[in-house]
Amino acid sequence: MVGDLKSTMRGPFCVFPNIVRKSDRCAFVPVLEPTVANQGNSVHDDQRPQMDKDIEEAELGPQSLDTLSPTNAGWDAILSASMPVDLESDDVVDIPMDECEYLDNPDSLSAAKGSTLMISSQSSHRPNFRHTATLPMDRISISLSNNPLVDLLMHHYIVNVSDLLLPVRHSRNPYRNIYAPAALEVASGLKPTSGVNVALYHSLLASSAFHLWHCNPGLLDFYQIGTEYNERAVHYLRSSISDTTVSATDYRSLLMTILSLVDNSIMSGGQTDSVVHVKGATQFRKSQDRRLSAGHNTQQLNEISAFFSLIESTTSLQSDPSPWLNEGHCFFHGELEPEYVAPLPGYCFEYQFGITPTIATAIQETCRLADHLTFYSNVKEPVPSGLLEACETLDQTLLSWTLEIETETYISSRDTELLSIFVHQANAWHRAALIYNSRRIHHRSREDLADEVAQVAQHMHAIEDVKVTSNADMASRGAPMTWPAFVASCDALSSKRDIWRHWWERVQCYHIANYSRQWEVVQKVWEARDLETIGKSADWIDILRDLNIQVFLL
Repeated sequence: MVGDLKSTMRGPFCVFPNIVRKSDRCAFVPVLEPTVANQGNSVHDDQRPQMDKDIEEAELGPQSLDTLSPTNAGWDAILSASMPVDLESDDVVDIPMDECEYLDNPDSLSAAKGSTLMISSQSSHRPNFRHTATLPMDRISISLSNNPLVDLLMHHYIVNVSDLLLPVRHSRNPYRNIYAPAALEVASGLKPTSGVNVALYHSLLASSAFHLWHCNPGLLDFYQIGTEYNERAVHYLRSSISDTTVSATDYRSLLMTILSLVDNSIMSGGQTDSVVHVKGATQFRKSQDRRLSAGHNTQQLNEISAFFSLIESTTSLQSDPSPWLNEGHCFFHGELEPEYVAPLPGYCFEYQFGITPTIATAIQETCRLADHLTFYSNVKEPVPSGLLEACETLDQTLLSWTLEIETETYISSRDTELLSIFVHQANAWHRAALIYNSRRIHHRSREDLADEVAQVAQHMHAIEDVKVTSNADMASRGAPMTWPAFVASCDALSSKRDIWRHWWERVQCYHIANYSRQWEVVQKVWEARDLETIGKSADWIDILRDLNIQVFLL
Protein backbone atom coordinates (compact mmCIF):
# COMPACT_ATOMS: atom_id res chain seq x y z
CA MET A 1 0.00 0.00 0.00
CA VAL A 2 1.17 3.46 -0.80
CA GLY A 3 0.22 6.55 1.11
CA ASP A 4 0.74 10.07 -0.20
CA LEU A 5 3.24 9.65 -2.98
CA LYS A 6 5.63 12.53 -3.47
CA SER A 7 6.93 12.68 -6.99
CA THR A 8 10.67 12.38 -7.31
CA MET A 9 10.58 12.19 -11.08
CA ARG A 10 12.96 14.09 -13.25
CA GLY A 11 12.78 14.73 -16.94
CA PRO A 12 9.88 15.31 -19.33
CA PHE A 13 7.31 13.54 -17.15
CA CYS A 14 8.03 15.14 -13.79
CA VAL A 15 4.67 16.94 -14.17
CA PHE A 16 2.97 13.88 -12.68
CA PRO A 17 2.46 14.67 -8.99
CA ASN A 18 0.69 12.41 -6.53
CA ILE A 19 -2.15 10.98 -8.61
CA VAL A 20 -3.53 8.80 -5.85
CA ARG A 21 -6.68 9.51 -3.92
CA LYS A 22 -8.57 7.68 -1.22
CA SER A 23 -12.29 7.07 -0.93
CA ASP A 24 -14.61 4.98 1.17
CA ARG A 25 -16.36 3.21 -1.69
CA CYS A 26 -15.58 1.28 -4.87
CA ALA A 27 -15.78 2.69 -8.35
CA PHE A 28 -16.26 0.48 -11.37
CA VAL A 29 -14.21 1.62 -14.33
CA PRO A 30 -15.32 -0.35 -17.40
CA VAL A 31 -12.71 -0.92 -20.04
CA LEU A 32 -14.63 0.74 -22.84
CA GLU A 33 -15.63 -1.84 -25.42
CA PRO A 34 -17.36 -0.38 -28.47
CA THR A 35 -19.80 -2.76 -30.10
CA VAL A 36 -18.96 -3.65 -33.66
CA ALA A 37 -22.15 -3.48 -35.71
CA ASN A 38 -23.19 -6.34 -37.94
CA GLN A 39 -23.40 -4.06 -40.95
CA GLY A 40 -20.14 -2.69 -42.20
CA ASN A 41 -18.17 -3.56 -39.06
CA SER A 42 -19.07 -0.15 -37.64
CA VAL A 43 -19.16 1.33 -34.19
CA HIS A 44 -21.93 3.70 -33.10
CA ASP A 45 -22.07 6.11 -30.22
CA ASP A 46 -25.43 4.90 -28.92
CA GLN A 47 -23.97 1.44 -28.28
CA ARG A 48 -21.46 2.63 -25.69
CA PRO A 49 -21.73 1.61 -22.04
CA GLN A 50 -22.73 4.20 -19.48
CA MET A 51 -20.14 5.29 -16.94
CA ASP A 52 -20.45 5.22 -13.18
CA LYS A 53 -21.74 8.60 -12.01
CA ASP A 54 -18.76 9.15 -9.75
CA ILE A 55 -16.37 8.77 -12.68
CA GLU A 56 -18.54 10.86 -15.01
CA GLU A 57 -18.22 13.80 -12.65
CA ALA A 58 -14.41 13.74 -12.58
CA GLU A 59 -12.93 17.05 -13.65
CA LEU A 60 -11.30 17.07 -17.07
CA GLY A 61 -9.77 20.49 -17.36
CA PRO A 62 -11.30 23.94 -17.53
CA GLN A 63 -14.76 22.74 -18.62
CA SER A 64 -17.09 20.28 -16.97
CA LEU A 65 -18.55 17.22 -18.61
CA ASP A 66 -22.02 18.75 -18.25
CA THR A 67 -21.24 21.16 -21.09
CA LEU A 68 -19.25 18.76 -23.25
CA SER A 69 -20.53 16.28 -25.77
CA PRO A 70 -18.78 13.91 -28.15
CA THR A 71 -20.90 15.46 -30.88
CA ASN A 72 -19.55 18.93 -30.17
CA ALA A 73 -18.97 20.78 -33.44
CA GLY A 74 -15.51 21.80 -32.28
CA TRP A 75 -14.50 18.18 -31.89
CA ASP A 76 -15.61 17.42 -35.44
CA ALA A 77 -13.31 20.19 -36.64
CA ILE A 78 -10.40 18.76 -34.66
CA LEU A 79 -10.89 15.37 -36.27
CA SER A 80 -11.12 16.85 -39.75
CA ALA A 81 -7.98 18.89 -39.27
CA SER A 82 -6.08 15.93 -37.84
CA MET A 83 -6.84 13.43 -40.56
CA PRO A 84 -3.89 13.16 -42.95
CA VAL A 85 -4.33 12.81 -46.68
CA ASP A 86 -3.08 9.47 -47.99
CA LEU A 87 -2.50 8.87 -51.67
CA GLU A 88 -4.04 5.40 -51.67
CA SER A 89 -7.15 6.19 -49.64
CA ASP A 90 -9.44 5.30 -52.56
CA ASP A 91 -7.64 2.13 -53.60
CA VAL A 92 -9.66 -1.07 -53.47
CA VAL A 93 -6.92 -3.54 -54.31
CA ASP A 94 -7.59 -6.92 -52.70
CA ILE A 95 -4.72 -8.46 -50.77
CA PRO A 96 -4.67 -12.25 -50.21
CA MET A 97 -4.68 -13.18 -46.54
CA ASP A 98 -4.17 -16.93 -46.77
CA GLU A 99 -0.38 -16.55 -46.61
CA CYS A 100 -0.37 -14.59 -43.36
CA GLU A 101 0.06 -17.15 -40.60
CA TYR A 102 0.04 -14.45 -37.92
CA LEU A 103 -3.62 -13.55 -38.53
CA ASP A 104 -4.68 -17.09 -39.35
CA ASN A 105 -3.09 -18.90 -36.40
CA PRO A 106 -5.02 -18.59 -33.12
CA ASP A 107 -1.91 -19.55 -31.16
CA SER A 108 -0.08 -16.45 -32.36
CA LEU A 109 -2.58 -14.07 -30.81
CA SER A 110 -4.21 -14.33 -27.41
CA ALA A 111 -7.96 -13.87 -26.94
CA ALA A 112 -9.18 -11.10 -24.69
CA LYS A 113 -11.52 -11.52 -21.81
CA GLY A 114 -14.86 -9.73 -21.88
CA SER A 115 -14.56 -8.48 -18.35
CA THR A 116 -15.06 -5.17 -16.63
CA LEU A 117 -12.12 -3.84 -14.66
CA MET A 118 -12.90 -2.91 -11.07
CA ILE A 119 -10.72 -0.42 -9.26
CA SER A 120 -11.24 -0.71 -5.57
CA SER A 121 -11.35 2.54 -3.69
CA GLN A 122 -9.99 0.72 -0.66
CA SER A 123 -6.65 0.70 -2.47
CA SER A 124 -4.53 3.82 -2.41
CA HIS A 125 -3.57 3.01 -6.00
CA ARG A 126 -6.80 4.32 -7.47
CA PRO A 127 -5.95 6.87 -10.19
CA ASN A 128 -6.80 10.49 -9.46
CA PHE A 129 -8.31 11.77 -12.68
CA ARG A 130 -8.51 15.32 -11.32
CA HIS A 131 -4.75 15.69 -10.91
CA THR A 132 -3.70 13.79 -14.02
CA ALA A 133 -6.16 15.43 -16.40
CA THR A 134 -5.13 18.99 -15.55
CA LEU A 135 -1.50 18.73 -16.62
CA PRO A 136 0.24 22.09 -17.21
CA MET A 137 0.72 21.44 -20.95
CA ASP A 138 -1.25 21.23 -24.18
CA ARG A 139 -4.56 19.52 -23.60
CA ILE A 140 -7.75 18.60 -25.37
CA SER A 141 -10.54 20.63 -23.80
CA ILE A 142 -13.36 18.70 -25.48
CA SER A 143 -14.45 15.38 -24.02
CA LEU A 144 -13.74 12.56 -26.41
CA SER A 145 -16.12 9.94 -25.14
CA ASN A 146 -17.90 11.03 -21.95
CA ASN A 147 -15.61 8.47 -20.31
CA PRO A 148 -13.01 10.17 -18.09
CA LEU A 149 -10.69 7.16 -18.20
CA VAL A 150 -10.70 7.11 -22.00
CA ASP A 151 -10.30 10.90 -22.15
CA LEU A 152 -7.35 10.70 -19.78
CA LEU A 153 -5.61 7.94 -21.72
CA MET A 154 -6.20 9.45 -25.16
CA HIS A 155 -5.05 12.84 -23.92
CA HIS A 156 -1.88 11.34 -22.47
CA TYR A 157 -1.18 9.41 -25.66
CA ILE A 158 -1.58 12.42 -27.96
CA VAL A 159 0.24 14.93 -25.77
CA ASN A 160 3.02 12.75 -24.34
CA VAL A 161 3.37 9.22 -25.70
CA SER A 162 3.21 10.19 -29.39
CA ASP A 163 6.21 12.51 -28.95
CA LEU A 164 8.03 10.07 -26.72
CA LEU A 165 8.14 7.33 -29.37
CA LEU A 166 10.28 9.44 -31.73
CA PRO A 167 13.87 10.49 -30.91
CA VAL A 168 13.41 13.75 -32.82
CA ARG A 169 10.23 15.83 -32.97
CA HIS A 170 8.88 15.93 -36.51
CA SER A 171 5.78 17.12 -38.35
CA ARG A 172 5.37 13.66 -39.91
CA ASN A 173 5.05 11.92 -36.56
CA PRO A 174 2.98 8.83 -37.48
CA TYR A 175 1.67 8.31 -33.96
CA ARG A 176 0.03 11.73 -33.97
CA ASN A 177 -0.78 12.01 -37.69
CA ILE A 178 -1.88 8.46 -38.56
CA TYR A 179 -2.50 6.41 -35.42
CA ALA A 180 -4.29 8.98 -33.25
CA PRO A 181 -6.89 10.23 -35.78
CA ALA A 182 -8.05 6.68 -36.50
CA ALA A 183 -8.42 5.97 -32.78
CA LEU A 184 -10.11 9.31 -32.11
CA GLU A 185 -12.89 8.47 -34.54
CA VAL A 186 -13.70 5.47 -32.37
CA ALA A 187 -13.48 7.45 -29.13
CA SER A 188 -15.72 10.24 -30.41
CA GLY A 189 -18.40 8.03 -31.94
CA LEU A 190 -19.01 10.69 -34.57
CA LYS A 191 -19.12 8.28 -37.48
CA PRO A 192 -19.14 4.54 -38.12
CA THR A 193 -15.65 3.09 -38.06
CA SER A 194 -14.05 -0.23 -38.89
CA GLY A 195 -13.43 -3.03 -36.43
CA VAL A 196 -9.73 -2.72 -37.19
CA ASN A 197 -9.75 0.85 -35.90
CA VAL A 198 -11.48 -0.38 -32.75
CA ALA A 199 -8.49 -2.67 -32.24
CA LEU A 200 -6.12 0.25 -32.79
CA TYR A 201 -8.15 2.38 -30.37
CA HIS A 202 -7.77 -0.22 -27.61
CA SER A 203 -4.09 -0.61 -28.40
CA LEU A 204 -3.32 3.10 -28.04
CA LEU A 205 -5.21 3.22 -24.75
CA ALA A 206 -3.09 0.29 -23.56
CA SER A 207 0.14 2.06 -24.53
CA SER A 208 -0.93 5.18 -22.65
CA ALA A 209 -1.94 3.20 -19.57
CA PHE A 210 1.35 1.30 -19.51
CA HIS A 211 3.28 4.56 -19.62
CA LEU A 212 1.20 6.12 -16.85
CA TRP A 213 1.87 3.01 -14.77
CA HIS A 214 5.63 3.29 -15.29
CA CYS A 215 5.54 6.99 -14.44
CA ASN A 216 4.62 5.77 -10.97
CA PRO A 217 4.86 1.97 -10.52
CA GLY A 218 2.75 2.24 -7.38
CA LEU A 219 -0.28 2.83 -9.58
CA LEU A 220 -0.83 -0.84 -10.35
CA ASP A 221 -4.34 -0.18 -11.63
CA PHE A 222 -2.91 1.50 -14.71
CA TYR A 223 -0.88 -1.63 -15.43
CA GLN A 224 -4.03 -3.73 -15.13
CA ILE A 225 -5.92 -1.31 -17.36
CA GLY A 226 -3.12 -1.45 -19.94
CA THR A 227 -3.11 -5.24 -19.90
CA GLU A 228 -6.89 -5.35 -20.34
CA TYR A 229 -6.86 -2.90 -23.23
CA ASN A 230 -3.99 -4.75 -24.89
CA GLU A 231 -5.96 -8.00 -24.73
CA ARG A 232 -8.98 -6.26 -26.21
CA ALA A 233 -6.84 -4.90 -29.04
CA VAL A 234 -5.62 -8.39 -29.93
CA HIS A 235 -9.17 -9.72 -29.76
CA TYR A 236 -10.59 -7.05 -32.07
CA LEU A 237 -7.65 -7.44 -34.44
CA ARG A 238 -8.46 -11.11 -34.95
CA SER A 239 -12.22 -10.69 -35.08
CA SER A 240 -11.96 -7.93 -37.70
CA ILE A 241 -10.50 -10.36 -40.22
CA SER A 242 -13.54 -12.18 -41.57
CA ASP A 243 -12.64 -12.53 -45.24
CA THR A 244 -9.75 -14.00 -47.18
CA THR A 245 -8.85 -10.61 -48.65
CA VAL A 246 -8.64 -7.05 -47.36
CA SER A 247 -8.72 -3.73 -49.19
CA ALA A 248 -5.72 -1.46 -49.45
CA THR A 249 -7.20 0.87 -46.83
CA ASP A 250 -7.79 -2.03 -44.45
CA TYR A 251 -4.23 -3.18 -45.09
CA ARG A 252 -2.94 0.13 -43.76
CA SER A 253 -5.19 -0.04 -40.69
CA LEU A 254 -4.27 -3.66 -39.96
CA LEU A 255 -0.53 -3.05 -40.25
CA MET A 256 -0.82 0.06 -38.09
CA THR A 257 -2.65 -1.92 -35.39
CA ILE A 258 -0.09 -4.72 -35.36
CA LEU A 259 2.75 -2.20 -35.09
CA SER A 260 0.97 -0.46 -32.22
CA LEU A 261 1.04 -3.76 -30.32
CA VAL A 262 4.84 -3.66 -30.64
CA ASP A 263 4.77 -0.18 -29.08
CA ASN A 264 2.76 -1.63 -26.20
CA SER A 265 5.58 -4.06 -25.57
CA ILE A 266 8.02 -1.15 -25.42
CA MET A 267 5.85 0.69 -22.93
CA SER A 268 5.12 -2.39 -20.82
CA GLY A 269 8.69 -3.64 -20.73
CA GLY A 270 8.11 -6.78 -22.74
CA GLN A 271 5.01 -7.89 -20.88
CA THR A 272 3.37 -8.21 -24.30
CA ASP A 273 5.11 -10.35 -26.91
CA SER A 274 6.93 -7.93 -29.19
CA VAL A 275 8.64 -10.66 -31.19
CA VAL A 276 5.32 -12.28 -32.12
CA HIS A 277 3.90 -8.96 -33.31
CA VAL A 278 7.07 -7.89 -35.15
CA LYS A 279 7.12 -11.17 -37.06
CA GLY A 280 3.37 -10.96 -37.58
CA ALA A 281 3.71 -7.50 -39.12
CA THR A 282 6.45 -8.82 -41.40
CA GLN A 283 4.33 -11.77 -42.52
CA PHE A 284 1.34 -9.55 -43.11
CA ARG A 285 3.40 -6.98 -45.00
CA LYS A 286 4.82 -9.65 -47.30
CA SER A 287 1.40 -11.20 -47.88
CA GLN A 288 0.51 -8.25 -50.12
CA ASP A 289 3.04 -9.67 -52.61
CA ARG A 290 3.97 -6.17 -53.85
CA ARG A 291 0.65 -5.70 -55.61
CA LEU A 292 -0.27 -2.59 -53.66
CA SER A 293 0.87 0.84 -54.76
CA ALA A 294 1.53 2.42 -51.38
CA GLY A 295 0.81 6.04 -50.54
CA HIS A 296 2.90 8.09 -48.14
CA ASN A 297 1.27 6.85 -44.95
CA THR A 298 1.31 3.20 -45.97
CA GLN A 299 4.92 3.48 -47.12
CA GLN A 300 5.81 4.94 -43.74
CA LEU A 301 4.15 2.04 -41.94
CA ASN A 302 5.90 -0.46 -44.21
CA GLU A 303 9.25 1.06 -43.33
CA ILE A 304 8.50 1.07 -39.60
CA SER A 305 7.64 -2.61 -39.88
CA ALA A 306 10.83 -3.34 -41.85
CA PHE A 307 12.95 -1.58 -39.25
CA PHE A 308 11.23 -3.36 -36.35
CA SER A 309 12.03 -6.62 -38.14
CA LEU A 310 15.66 -5.59 -38.53
CA ILE A 311 16.02 -4.73 -34.84
CA GLU A 312 14.42 -8.02 -33.85
CA SER A 313 16.86 -9.93 -36.06
CA THR A 314 19.89 -8.30 -34.39
CA THR A 315 19.07 -10.05 -31.11
CA SER A 316 17.27 -13.12 -32.38
CA LEU A 317 17.79 -16.21 -30.24
CA GLN A 318 17.07 -18.45 -33.22
CA SER A 319 19.79 -18.75 -35.82
CA ASP A 320 19.16 -20.39 -39.18
CA PRO A 321 22.47 -20.14 -41.10
CA SER A 322 22.33 -20.63 -44.85
CA PRO A 323 24.96 -21.04 -47.59
CA TRP A 324 26.12 -18.23 -49.84
CA LEU A 325 24.23 -18.69 -53.11
CA ASN A 326 24.92 -15.74 -55.39
CA GLU A 327 28.59 -14.87 -55.27
CA GLY A 328 28.30 -12.30 -58.05
CA HIS A 329 26.02 -9.99 -56.10
CA CYS A 330 27.56 -7.06 -54.27
CA PHE A 331 26.58 -4.99 -51.25
CA PHE A 332 23.14 -3.34 -51.50
CA HIS A 333 22.18 -5.99 -54.07
CA GLY A 334 22.40 -9.22 -52.10
CA GLU A 335 20.35 -12.29 -52.86
CA LEU A 336 16.63 -11.69 -52.64
CA GLU A 337 15.88 -13.78 -49.60
CA PRO A 338 12.43 -13.29 -48.04
CA GLU A 339 13.91 -11.81 -44.86
CA TYR A 340 16.25 -9.36 -46.59
CA VAL A 341 15.34 -6.87 -49.28
CA ALA A 342 18.19 -4.39 -49.72
CA PRO A 343 18.42 -1.53 -49.61
CA LEU A 344 15.95 -0.40 -46.99
CA PRO A 345 14.15 2.66 -48.40
CA GLY A 346 14.45 4.79 -45.27
CA TYR A 347 11.79 7.40 -46.06
CA CYS A 348 11.14 7.97 -42.35
CA PHE A 349 14.21 6.42 -40.71
CA GLU A 350 15.88 9.70 -39.76
CA TYR A 351 13.11 11.17 -37.64
CA GLN A 352 11.47 7.86 -36.72
CA PHE A 353 14.60 6.13 -35.41
CA GLY A 354 17.42 8.68 -35.62
CA ILE A 355 19.31 6.55 -38.15
CA THR A 356 20.21 7.04 -41.80
CA PRO A 357 19.20 4.48 -44.46
CA THR A 358 22.86 3.69 -45.19
CA ILE A 359 23.60 2.59 -41.62
CA ALA A 360 20.30 0.74 -41.31
CA THR A 361 21.15 -1.22 -44.46
CA ALA A 362 24.67 -1.88 -43.13
CA ILE A 363 23.24 -3.40 -39.95
CA GLN A 364 20.89 -5.50 -42.07
CA GLU A 365 23.81 -6.65 -44.20
CA THR A 366 25.82 -7.50 -41.08
CA CYS A 367 23.06 -9.84 -39.90
CA ARG A 368 22.83 -11.48 -43.33
CA LEU A 369 26.57 -11.99 -43.82
CA ALA A 370 27.06 -13.18 -40.24
CA ASP A 371 24.47 -15.91 -40.80
CA HIS A 372 26.29 -17.06 -43.95
CA LEU A 373 29.65 -17.09 -42.15
CA THR A 374 28.12 -19.11 -39.32
CA PHE A 375 26.97 -21.72 -41.82
CA TYR A 376 30.51 -22.32 -43.11
CA SER A 377 31.89 -22.32 -39.59
CA ASN A 378 29.39 -25.00 -38.57
CA VAL A 379 30.04 -27.25 -41.57
CA LYS A 380 33.79 -26.52 -41.43
CA GLU A 381 34.05 -25.56 -45.10
CA PRO A 382 36.03 -22.71 -46.71
CA VAL A 383 34.25 -19.37 -46.96
CA PRO A 384 33.38 -18.52 -50.61
CA SER A 385 35.35 -15.64 -52.10
CA GLY A 386 32.16 -13.77 -52.97
CA LEU A 387 31.11 -13.79 -49.32
CA LEU A 388 34.52 -12.49 -48.24
CA GLU A 389 34.29 -9.71 -50.83
CA ALA A 390 30.84 -8.76 -49.55
CA CYS A 391 32.26 -8.50 -46.03
CA GLU A 392 35.07 -6.25 -47.27
CA THR A 393 32.61 -4.02 -49.11
CA LEU A 394 30.52 -3.72 -45.95
CA ASP A 395 33.63 -2.80 -43.96
CA GLN A 396 34.50 -0.07 -46.43
CA THR A 397 30.98 1.32 -46.28
CA LEU A 398 31.01 1.53 -42.48
CA LEU A 399 34.57 2.86 -42.17
CA SER A 400 34.12 5.58 -44.79
CA TRP A 401 30.66 6.74 -43.70
CA THR A 402 30.00 10.26 -42.51
CA LEU A 403 26.68 12.01 -42.05
CA GLU A 404 27.63 14.48 -44.77
CA ILE A 405 27.51 11.82 -47.50
CA GLU A 406 23.78 11.25 -47.03
CA THR A 407 22.10 12.76 -50.09
CA GLU A 408 18.73 13.51 -48.49
CA THR A 409 17.61 14.51 -45.04
CA TYR A 410 14.19 14.99 -43.49
CA ILE A 411 15.48 16.85 -40.45
CA SER A 412 15.09 20.63 -40.50
CA SER A 413 18.35 22.52 -40.15
CA ARG A 414 16.52 25.56 -38.78
CA ASP A 415 16.04 24.01 -35.33
CA THR A 416 19.60 23.70 -34.11
CA GLU A 417 18.72 21.78 -30.95
CA LEU A 418 16.72 19.10 -32.73
CA LEU A 419 19.37 18.89 -35.43
CA SER A 420 22.03 18.42 -32.76
CA ILE A 421 20.00 15.59 -31.19
CA PHE A 422 19.68 13.89 -34.56
CA VAL A 423 23.38 14.26 -35.39
CA HIS A 424 24.40 12.64 -32.09
CA GLN A 425 21.81 9.88 -32.45
CA ALA A 426 22.87 9.12 -36.04
CA ASN A 427 26.55 9.02 -35.11
CA ALA A 428 25.77 6.75 -32.16
CA TRP A 429 24.02 4.36 -34.56
CA HIS A 430 27.07 4.43 -36.84
CA ARG A 431 29.58 3.70 -34.07
CA ALA A 432 27.37 0.95 -32.65
CA ALA A 433 27.01 -0.57 -36.14
CA LEU A 434 30.81 -0.71 -36.34
CA ILE A 435 30.91 -2.52 -33.00
CA TYR A 436 28.16 -4.92 -34.04
CA ASN A 437 29.91 -5.67 -37.34
CA SER A 438 33.29 -6.11 -35.66
CA ARG A 439 31.92 -8.57 -33.13
CA ARG A 440 29.59 -10.61 -35.33
CA ILE A 441 31.67 -10.85 -38.51
CA HIS A 442 35.29 -10.29 -37.45
CA HIS A 443 35.05 -11.44 -33.81
CA ARG A 444 37.30 -8.63 -32.64
CA SER A 445 38.03 -8.45 -28.94
CA ARG A 446 36.24 -6.00 -26.69
CA GLU A 447 39.59 -4.42 -25.84
CA ASP A 448 40.05 -3.48 -29.51
CA LEU A 449 36.64 -1.79 -29.52
CA ALA A 450 37.05 0.30 -26.37
CA ASP A 451 37.35 3.56 -28.32
CA GLU A 452 34.19 2.85 -30.32
CA VAL A 453 32.28 2.01 -27.13
CA ALA A 454 33.45 5.28 -25.59
CA GLN A 455 32.33 7.27 -28.63
CA VAL A 456 28.85 5.76 -28.51
CA ALA A 457 28.64 6.75 -24.84
CA GLN A 458 29.78 10.26 -25.70
CA HIS A 459 27.05 10.69 -28.32
CA MET A 460 24.29 9.15 -26.18
CA HIS A 461 25.14 11.39 -23.23
CA ALA A 462 25.36 14.39 -25.56
CA ILE A 463 21.75 13.81 -26.61
CA GLU A 464 20.60 14.16 -23.02
CA ASP A 465 22.91 17.12 -22.44
CA VAL A 466 21.24 19.01 -25.29
CA LYS A 467 17.86 18.46 -23.66
CA VAL A 468 19.08 19.58 -20.24
CA THR A 469 20.35 22.88 -21.62
CA SER A 470 17.47 23.38 -24.05
CA ASN A 471 15.13 26.33 -23.67
CA ALA A 472 12.45 24.52 -25.68
CA ASP A 473 10.30 22.10 -23.71
CA MET A 474 9.42 20.19 -26.87
CA ALA A 475 13.04 19.25 -27.52
CA SER A 476 13.13 17.11 -24.39
CA ARG A 477 10.05 15.02 -25.15
CA GLY A 478 11.56 12.59 -27.63
CA ALA A 479 13.22 9.55 -26.09
CA PRO A 480 16.52 8.23 -27.48
CA MET A 481 16.81 5.03 -29.49
CA THR A 482 18.57 2.53 -27.24
CA TRP A 483 20.01 -0.01 -29.71
CA PRO A 484 23.37 1.81 -29.91
CA ALA A 485 23.57 2.10 -26.13
CA PHE A 486 22.71 -1.55 -25.56
CA VAL A 487 25.24 -2.84 -28.11
CA ALA A 488 28.02 -0.62 -26.75
CA SER A 489 27.33 -1.10 -23.05
CA CYS A 490 27.21 -4.90 -23.38
CA ASP A 491 30.75 -4.80 -24.79
CA ALA A 492 32.07 -2.22 -22.32
CA LEU A 493 35.14 -3.28 -20.38
CA SER A 494 34.71 -3.71 -16.63
CA SER A 495 36.69 -0.54 -15.93
CA LYS A 496 34.51 1.48 -18.34
CA ARG A 497 31.06 0.49 -17.14
CA ASP A 498 30.36 3.45 -14.88
CA ILE A 499 29.62 5.79 -17.78
CA TRP A 500 27.01 3.32 -18.97
CA ARG A 501 25.52 2.87 -15.50
CA HIS A 502 25.07 6.62 -15.43
CA TRP A 503 23.47 6.70 -18.87
CA TRP A 504 20.95 3.91 -18.22
CA GLU A 505 19.99 5.49 -14.91
CA ARG A 506 19.76 8.86 -16.62
CA VAL A 507 17.21 7.78 -19.25
CA GLN A 508 14.87 6.22 -16.72
CA CYS A 509 13.34 9.72 -16.55
CA TYR A 510 11.35 8.85 -19.69
CA HIS A 511 9.51 6.12 -17.77
CA ILE A 512 9.62 3.65 -20.64
CA ALA A 513 9.47 0.19 -19.12
CA ASN A 514 11.55 -1.32 -21.92
CA TYR A 515 14.44 0.95 -20.89
CA SER A 516 14.38 -0.63 -17.44
CA ARG A 517 14.15 -4.06 -19.02
CA GLN A 518 17.17 -3.42 -21.26
CA TRP A 519 19.22 -2.07 -18.37
CA GLU A 520 18.47 -5.22 -16.39
CA VAL A 521 19.62 -7.35 -19.33
CA VAL A 522 22.84 -5.34 -19.71
CA GLN A 523 23.65 -6.02 -16.07
CA LYS A 524 22.98 -9.73 -16.56
CA VAL A 525 25.40 -9.73 -19.51
CA TRP A 526 28.02 -8.05 -17.33
CA GLU A 527 27.50 -10.58 -14.58
CA ALA A 528 27.83 -13.45 -17.05
CA ARG A 529 31.02 -11.98 -18.50
CA ASP A 530 32.53 -11.71 -15.05
CA LEU A 531 32.07 -15.44 -14.47
CA GLU A 532 35.10 -17.50 -15.46
CA THR A 533 32.84 -20.24 -16.85
CA ILE A 534 31.40 -17.88 -19.48
CA GLY A 535 34.52 -16.01 -20.42
CA LYS A 536 35.04 -12.28 -20.60
CA SER A 537 35.23 -12.35 -24.41
CA ALA A 538 31.91 -14.12 -24.95
CA ASP A 539 29.59 -12.49 -27.47
CA TRP A 540 26.60 -10.89 -25.75
CA ILE A 541 24.23 -12.53 -28.26
CA ASP A 542 25.55 -15.94 -27.20
CA ILE A 543 25.09 -14.93 -23.57
CA LEU A 544 21.45 -14.00 -24.24
CA ARG A 545 20.92 -17.35 -25.92
CA ASP A 546 22.50 -19.22 -23.00
CA LEU A 547 20.31 -17.32 -20.54
CA ASN A 548 17.26 -17.57 -22.85
CA ILE A 549 16.72 -13.82 -22.64
CA GLN A 550 14.84 -12.09 -25.42
CA VAL A 551 14.82 -8.30 -25.58
CA PHE A 552 13.59 -5.78 -28.14
CA LEU A 553 16.13 -2.97 -28.42
CA LEU A 554 13.97 0.12 -28.95
